Amino acid sequence: MTSPIIFGPSFRKETSQVHTVLSFCHLLLELRCAMLSSLLKVLLIGTSLIIIIGS
Repeated sequence: MTSPIIFGPSFRKETSQVHTVLSFCHLLLELRCAMLSSLLKVLLIGTSLIIIIGS
């Protein structure tokens, strides 16, 4: 039996490309979430400091 062309080297290359893109997007999402959480922490600390200083 001959293996279909779909499972040739080009298919493997495309799959690895898709995997790379997906992992890159995942990394960007994680970075964005980390940045958002740190931003929220800074905002919370800032507002609490303002409240403490203001009162």
